[in-house]
Amino acid sequence: MRRSVIVVLFGLAASLSADAETPQPQTPPLSAPTVTLKTRPSTGLSMGPKHMLLEKTTIYDVQKAARVGDVVHNHADAGNGMRWLCYTNVWTTPAERIWFTSHMEMGGPQANLMGVTAELLPAGVATADRPALPKALTPLRLDNGLWLNDPESSIGTAVGTSSPSDEEWQQFGYAGKLRESGACVPDGFDVLNGLAVRVRAGRVSFIVIYHVTSC
Repeated sequence: MRRSVIVVLFGLAASLSADAETPQPQTPPLSAPTVTLKTRPSTGLSMGPKHMLLEKTTIYDVQKAARVGDVVHNHADAGNGMRWLCYTNVWTTPAERIWFTSHMEMGGPQANLMGVTAELLPAGVATADRPALPKALTPLRLDNGLWLNDPESSIGTAVGTSSPSDEEWQQFGYAGKLRESGACVPDGFDVLNGLAVRVRAGRVSFIVIYHVTSC
């Protein structure tokens, strides 16, 4: 079950329909996290004064804060269906592209935010389907302090440990239980939280965070 959940959240299980104008983010190579953690590596991100929490904030909350951007989806069946928002941060050099994603089934009708993907865009510009993020919602930064263009050494600082330095992709994961009265008997909900980071030329060039609670 855990592998299939991670596949969905990275977008690997969803195929785009012809009318989904804004493409989903490219996906990192999928594998078990290189480093497993005792605490969650990231539970959200700051956008200027706003704090977006995975599985607490909805992608419609993000859209409302930005006052621009369209929520699109791939019209796949519930098991593979995805909704997402895409923005371009033109206030940095290089520019950045950020996707906010929600799984159609696990995110519920309210479209809980379940993942964030961000990448550097050396030649990127805003477009109609990837609009500029308002300056008021910058800078962006994960709640663990990590963000794009940070030096590779920042990864270990952010999560308390690091993957082998010869790997372009570094992946970190947490798996635990959430016990609530009467819910998901007998041992409670499964909680998965993960972080994947790509390093190029000694700098963070791509980030994915995801979070899901399931029975």
